[in-house]
Amino acid sequence: MKRSLVGISIFLVCLELPGQNFRLNMNCGYGLYQLNDLKDFQFDLKEYYSQLPIEMTEQFPGYSNYSVSGEIYLNPDNIIGINGTFYTTGARNHVKDYSGEYKLDMPLNGYRIGLQYRNILYKFNKINLYAQFKGGITLSTFKLKESFIIYNVYSTSSNATFKSIPFFVEPSLGFFYHIINNFSLDFFLGYQIDIEGKLHRAGNKEDDLHNSAGDHIHVNWSGLRVSLGISYDLFSKNFAFQK
Repeated sequence: MKRSLVGISIFLVCLELPGQNFRLNMNCGYGLYQLNDLKDFQFDLKEYYSQLPIEMTEQFPGYSNYSVSGEIYLNPDNIIGINGTFYTTGARNHVKDYSGEYKLDMPLNGYRIGLQYRNILYKFNKINLYAQFKGGITLSTFKLKESFIIYNVYSTSSNATFKSIPFFVEPSLGFFYHIINNFSLDFFLGYQIDIEGKLHRAGNKEDDLHNSAGDHIHVNWSGLRVSLGISYDLFSKNFAFQK
């Protein structure tokens, strides 16, 4: 984490250098996640109340994500920057009938921050094809929100929060398409690869989360990424589209 913060600090210093050309990007995308540990943990919690007909109504599906980034042109073909992305998914165990209700919500959020590099591979009219590489950390938060109600007799609820900080890399291929003035469409297809991070109770890194077999539970955001967004070039007229 310290290395990532140092890299970001260096980038921010570069923003003060004169004569630089900048690009701002806002993207919306979709991701698939390899959250197998959490899916198994969800099943363990379902089996803990095996006497109840609990259903797993959500199981950490792929979901939309949102990102922003700022970049510096080293030259028309090489761009470096910082990026931030928000991930979210979750799961639910639930049963309800005339006598009461049991519900366990398990939201998982990730705040990804890191550095990125793009190399323009090919230019043709309004299209720039590029290769991109990102790397950094994902600040992940996993919550357990459990409630149990027997109507007119009894009710109870509990909450717990767990944290994890996995490292990631993400290679991708994409293209810019010049729209008008300094605005471009930005599309890329990539794959995120995580170095899994163990979940621990918030505020206590020694209190790790385990499954029924006693194994550590990890967060793994690895999976396919597809994204579409808008880019805006500052202080230049389509610097990326210069020959």
